[in-house]
Amino acid sequence: MSENIFITISESIENKKLKRTCVSLAKNFKTTKQSELWRVYDLAMTLYFQDYVEEILLICSELEKTEFNGNFNIWTPIESILLIKCRILQNKELEKELKNTLAKIKSVNTFEWEEDFKTEINRKVRKRRINERTLLKDEEIEDAIKNKDIKEEIEIRKNHFSELLFIYFQSDEKLFEIETLIKENEKLIKTNANNV
Repeated sequence: MSENIFITISESIENKKLKRTCVSLAKNFKTTKQSELWRVYDLAMTLYFQDYVEEILLICSELEKTEFNGNFNIWTPIESILLIKCRILQNKELEKELKNTLAKIKSVNTFEWEEDFKTEINRKVRKRRINERTLLKDEEIEDAIKNKDIKEEIEIRKNHFSELLFIYFQSDEKLFEIETLIKENEKLIKTNANNV
């Protein structure tokens, strides 16, 4: 990823902590380093909830150049960031761009695996991530609320939000309950993010 992208982002945001993160990423980021990809994911998630949409789209424009090579440790944070882009495109009603981004995300399914291996991976991932009962009754969120730990609640909700995006955009049918939960999490995170 071009070093200039993170410098450009750092110049357009006010938050000093986020600026430092951008400067650090400008120096150290490589799309082959899982830990750095997760840092970019954390940055993108924070930018999303602070309405820095153009900055996220800039990150995504670079990450979309990355081709899946069979390494899910590298692909998962990239996919998670691209799903944030899908949400942005959906909110902007940019259907063509949304379809293109989803095609990029779903291109993993066309990677040349042995068919049985591919089917087994897909089944396990779907079972783990598309378990609505877990998402609908997230006890960790309830515990954070009970303990009045707003920072912890926001972090849990961000992870919850990411999983909801995965389910929503990877599913062939759009589940109303999932869309409602996405909107609810967005609202609660944006409302409480300023209190942390």
